[in-house]
Amino acid sequence: MTRAENWELILQLCKESQDDVIDCLRVELLNDFGKSDEFSRGPNFRHLAACFRSFLRRKTKTDLPTVVRRKPLIFFPATSSSNLQNLLPVALEAKRQDSLGGIVTGAAVKSGSDGVFGDFSPVLREHDLSGRIGMGFLPRSLRRAVRRLNWMIAWLKPQHAHYAKRVRQNYGAYVKMMITAERAKIACRDLLLAWQPSCLLSTSDFYPFEFQLIWQAKKLGIPTSILQHGESNDVVLWPTYADTFLAWGESYREQFLKRGAPENRLHVTGMPASDALFGMSESRAATDAKTTNPVCLVLSHTQDRVEDSVLFEAFGRCLIDTIRSTPRIKWNIKLHPSEDDSFYRENGMADLAQVKVLPRETSLEQAVNESNVVCTIRSTAGLQAMMMRKPVIVLDLVKQGAAPVTWPLQGGGIYAKEAVQFQTNLNRLISEADYLGSVLSQQHQFLEFKFANRGQAATAVVDFLQNQTRAEKH
Repeated sequence: MTRAENWELILQLCKESQDDVIDCLRVELLNDFGKSDEFSRGPNFRHLAACFRSFLRRKTKTDLPTVVRRKPLIFFPATSSSNLQNLLPVALEAKRQDSLGGIVTGAAVKSGSDGVFGDFSPVLREHDLSGRIGMGFLPRSLRRAVRRLNWMIAWLKPQHAHYAKRVRQNYGAYVKMMITAERAKIACRDLLLAWQPSCLLSTSDFYPFEFQLIWQAKKLGIPTSILQHGESNDVVLWPTYADTFLAWGESYREQFLKRGAPENRLHVTGMPASDALFGMSESRAATDAKTTNPVCLVLSHTQDRVEDSVLFEAFGRCLIDTIRSTPRIKWNIKLHPSEDDSFYRENGMADLAQVKVLPRETSLEQAVNESNVVCTIRSTAGLQAMMMRKPVIVLDLVKQGAAPVTWPLQGGGIYAKEAVQFQTNLNRLISEADYLGSVLSQQHQFLEFKFANRGQAATAVVDFLQNQTRAEKH
């Protein structure tokens, strides 16, 4: 079954369960169903042990910090660049306008990232909120999780026996997530009742805590919004459980309308992560052709290879063939925050003299500035590279199914469907000034069409939140 078909099956499962805890599992189920047998079985005991240990780390149940009520609450699911760069400008602008309530950060925001939020107060962490619920909650929640697990396996078995087996094989992850969701129900409701925000903004409702934060807000009549933080090509982006989806531009809104999203649940604000880049783009010089030391930047995200093994096997073959066929080009690899360099080590690329895996601390802007051409499969950073006036090659390597992104169809970069085409386009971009100029011109027109409120998107999002605040007060 395709990813889209798996998604429809999971949505039907969620609908028939009538259970918001099972709703929290939909993305985990989708990822499990897409895994090859090599990656099908998870570390069940490790998941359960981590779940039990989280109750031992219980925080003393003190009063929650106070905030000015009837102001927006912003939830940061993670500090990955796509999340942080879209939400942080909004939080800073809201603070500047004195229209920010509190901030909550997800479990993926590590304690070492606290400095990112040093300008804000209060900032509450998911671990601290969930930790207010002690060990006495665990036994009954565990029993309920087992019942839900058995129900899912029984429902899936006549639909797709192999998927039922997958759920049974990975019972530890599902039990942990269901217990996390039940704790989050209580923790999020307590927080929302204490802070009484005017509205809630996040970039995701995929996983248990963030889902329950949005779900409990809806039950309390608090308006909720999801801010787009990546390309809208993945099926998981709709349906969303938040009231409103804030899209980067009109073309993205049209994509969601085609998926069946109601018009009144879509609003266009722009891409806050692009504000600074659009502000600089007018003065930025274009990439020069005929450079003597050309650099191609790979915007990587090979952590997805577990769920999409066919695509990334093709990517590995295409990339190493191209590297070996272009000896004068240097290759920089910018890792996604969620991946390590194992893919490039296993494929022998990391040992090649032409290839450099960039240090973690290398910023996206620095990596793009030091390159002549950028390539990716579907990383949103490819859009940011276009904003920085770099030509982008999109690798569309699997013949079956839709392209990973549709940007080149609208002038946003160029497709390469196999290694020879990749090499040809790459060589032309670094040696033919006219070809480079035409690609950059098309990319500029694409960006004007694709993004609303260029340079002012964070302000547009805050304006939307303020309108919700005024409506809520009224």
